[in-house]
Amino acid sequence: NKRIDGLIIDEVYARYYIDKQKNKDDYNIITGGFDATDFAVGMRKSDKELQTKINEAFEKLYKEGKMQEISKKWFGDDEIAKQ
Repeated sequence: NKRIDGLIIDEVYARYYIDKQKNKDDYNIITGGFDATDFAVGMRKSDKELQTKINEAFEKLYKEGKMQEISKKWFGDDEIAKQ
């Protein structure tokens, strides 16, 4: 039927996508066997000031519980704690 039969995607994004579907029972999530993935924010190597500001902002959001709040809102769980 020219549809995708399978897809490898981050579990957080997969669950978010599936939760938005009307036909949730048509999907299977198979876990295990895959390594964790790290994410990064790209910037020029020489831009230390920007790097410092971004790191400080992330630290502040984490300490204030905002990252966890955002994670729960959009992904239904505290994915920050799992990292």
